[in-house]
Amino acid sequence: AAASHILTLRSRREQTDEAVKTVEFTCGPLGVEFEPEALDGDGCEVGCVVVRVHDASRYQLRPGDVLTAIDAVATKDWPFSRIVEALKMRPDPCRATFEATSVKEPSKSLFMKDTPREVLDAKGAA
Repeated sequence: AAASHILTLRSRREQTDEAVKTVEFTCGPLGVEFEPEALDGDGCEVGCVVVRVHDASRYQLRPGDVLTAIDAVATKDWPFSRIVEALKMRPDPCRATFEATSVKEPSKSLFMKDTPREVLDAKGAA
């Protein structure tokens, strides 16, 4: 029930070196919004995909990029809530690795007009 807002997987990973990006997050708000990448076999939200980047000049990220590691620790099978917590409690600075995907635009399931900002924040806007 808690994961009913998530649509089925919307990314397909590319297998090229150019598809891997590492960004350095410093202290303060990231200015990047995330949502779970997928549901695992138990219906739990796992993985982390970029939904919106508020300042595109700050990071070379785009919607659809998938977070794969935080400070070289793989996050592939982590629950989404653990990833969000790790990003909120990150050291300063923190290096995050992302993979580009073939997604042109990720799901907008979490970003409906009538959804209060605090709900979006609780779901992954870091």
